[in-house]
Amino acid sequence: MREWPIVGRDDPTGLIAGLVTAAGPTAVLVRGAAGIGKSCLVERALGAVVDANVLRLRAGPSMKTSPYEGLSLLFPEVMLATTGDRLGLVQAALEHVGALPSPSVIWVDDVPDADPETLVVLFHVVTNGLASLIMTARDGESIPTAVLALAEEGVLETLQLGPLTEADVELLLERALGGRV
Repeated sequence: MREWPIVGRDDPTGLIAGLVTAAGPTAVLVRGAAGIGKSCLVERALGAVVDANVLRLRAGPSMKTSPYEGLSLLFPEVMLATTGDRLGLVQAALEHVGALPSPSVIWVDDVPDADPETLVVLFHVVTNGLASLIMTARDGESIPTAVLALAEEGVLETLQLGPLTEADVELLLERALGGRV
């Protein structure tokens, strides 16, 4: 399947790529309507970051009620190596992320559906400068407390994606179809 061109999103794509490679703690929340292209934008932006170590978590509604499910999907080896001790689990996750190649990026798609326990661990990952965190959320969804705490720490950048302009849609169709429409 042919990849669709990206149009009308150069600024957010560059901003995401720049934030991911910046020094210090970084978190980005990309918001927009369902189907507006949040995940596509993040994927393209992260693809432009040379040598990025990207870990992706696609959260779903069932994850909210399963403590540490997101963490077990991101770092199964950490979950297997620790036993029920929450503090030990958090410390093991931080050590694991700290040992990953740089730059490391954790991408949580549909962050409102992620379990709160995983998001607390990711809060510590970001605030300790161990990895960047990129998240997506649909407009109208409640943003989890741990993500709001990143804003309070001053490390969260929020990008609001709006619809493409008519000119951007025309350009998109021209590029995708190989000629003027």
